[in-house]
Amino acid sequence: MRTAALLAIGSGALFPLLASGLSWFKTPDTSSQPTSVAELSFVGSQACSGCHQAETGLWQSSQHRHAMDHANDTSVRGDFNDTAFEYAGTRSRFFRKDRKFLVEKAHKADPNANREWEWQFARENAPLEIKICLFLARYKARKNDKFVNLPVLPELQAFMGELKVQRADGLIAVRDDGTVWPSEKETQTRVSHWLRDRERAGHIGAGTTLHGLRVSYAAWWRRNGANTREVADLIGDESERMGAHHTRHVEAEQNIIRAFSRIKDGQDKA
Repeated sequence: MRTAALLAIGSGALFPLLASGLSWFKTPDTSSQPTSVAELSFVGSQACSGCHQAETGLWQSSQHRHAMDHANDTSVRGDFNDTAFEYAGTRSRFFRKDRKFLVEKAHKADPNANREWEWQFARENAPLEIKICLFLARYKARKNDKFVNLPVLPELQAFMGELKVQRADGLIAVRDDGTVWPSEKETQTRVSHWLRDRERAGHIGAGTTLHGLRVSYAAWWRRNGANTREVADLIGDESERMGAHHTRHVEAEQNIIRAFSRIKDGQDKA
């Protein structure tokens, strides 16, 4: 009897434990429960101030708070009415377009650098690996990853026609030994070193750059009748002002020629 009683107590205590143990491994049925996900949205700085009052107070009085404001007529205090500002060789233009506040920067160019005759020298004297880079940079109409499809001019047609492809995969911009340039930076460095060597030898002027030789393409178009808007489109730039910026020396030359032409016409009539 005693043994039986002990077994009965033991089995009675064990069963509830087994039953509860099974419930731990049972997956709850959620098929009938509604699912709701809160929509993410911007809550603003006030949502943080309850727990971070000291930090919020410091931030409220900082310039960083105003820097994060949306640009509108109230928050923007600068003059964006087509205003220009020059500092450290850089000219910045502040203007508005489609209710946006925009800044356009143009580095001050060396007036003695990047003359068209320097392009002529580079074209005739550069090794092939340099010359390929110069031609592609000169006729490549790309700005800020924007590409422009242009007809191939006779100068580039002649160069490409004489160029012997060195690789079976058809790659053009390669080194003289046929290997691929490791990176664009490596290409620009090689071109820059070649230009600096020619500068030290007195063959080109100081400050000539790959970009400057490309800008000589804009000057060529300006001399051949293109206006500043057309020049900007030809070099892949959205701003007509950049078309004028890159060809301002051509405009100055044309002004001088017109001035002397008027004197000549007046003398002929006299």
